[in-house]
Amino acid sequence: MVGYYFIVAVASTFLFVLKLFIFDVFDHADDAGHEAESGDTFSFLSIQSILAFLMGFGWIGLAAMREYQLDMLRSFALAIAVGALFTFLSGLLMGSIKKLEKSSSINLSKCVNESGKAYTKFASGGAGQIQIVVNGRLSIVNAINVDDDEIEAFAQIKVTKVDKNVIYVQKLTK
Repeated sequence: MVGYYFIVAVASTFLFVLKLFIFDVFDHADDAGHEAESGDTFSFLSIQSILAFLMGFGWIGLAAMREYQLDMLRSFALAIAVGALFTFLSGLLMGSIKKLEKSSSINLSKCVNESGKAYTKFASGGAGQIQIVVNGRLSIVNAINVDDDEIEAFAQIKVTKVDKNVIYVQKLTK
């Protein structure tokens, strides 16, 4: 039985590392290697979860029989439990990584009629930068002054329109 645990442990670890570095790091995977990408949740039967289970199962089964001298039934039960733990931890890690992959694109059309602050000085009809909350995040974006008057840096502004991802602003009058 020790030989089976060893083969499972080494083979699954090799495949796990291979998948991690070649498919995920270098992103050369085809659709067969990315079952969990279709949604935001970790797929229980993804290649990653199966390999994580087999790694935990193999290494702990091997250690339980060789190092701890457990009988076959106890080592098998421990191997199953640790394999399940590895699957859970792998899912937790992949879920955390998915959160980091969220798109950082800004939907500027939601800025119309919002107020913010001029980040730089705007000449009359000129361009500059504004500081405004977009999609719940404070952002500095380029904008164009539609007023005949210049806008001083740090003056309050209002977005009047967004056209083709260009923001048009005017000085906010109190």
